[in-house]
Amino acid sequence: MFQLTTKMSESDQWFEEKQQQIETLDLQLKKLHQSIEVLALQRRGNAEEHATLSRALSQLAEVEEKIEQLHIQQADSDFYVVAELLKDYIGLIQSVKASFQERVRSYSNWQHAQQMLTKKREASGQVRTGLQK
Repeated sequence: MFQLTTKMSESDQWFEEKQQQIETLDLQLKKLHQSIEVLALQRRGNAEEHATLSRALSQLAEVEEKIEQLHIQQADSDFYVVAELLKDYIGLIQSVKASFQERVRSYSNWQHAQQMLTKKREASGQVRTGLQK
């Protein structure tokens, strides 16, 4: 940059104000430039830090997916085990009910056989009494 080393006495106030404004603007722009450089460095630093965080989050997402698959497999396994167990219990209950029905039918047959035996004994008794007279 070019800087005047000799001071010139300005007779026009307008030029002096404009020169002062340019100097002030130059200083402000240099400060802004430094601030932008610092901001860029901080953002680069954040990007580097975020790369590690990004990898960690990616690994966490993979672990979460594996956990989800394990939960699905466990739920399916539990369902099939419980479903088979319930099916077995239902089969046992049906066998018990069939046994109870068979018991009722056997009792009914026994009662019917008792009645028939009683009738035959009565008929046999009547035949014997009729033959004795």
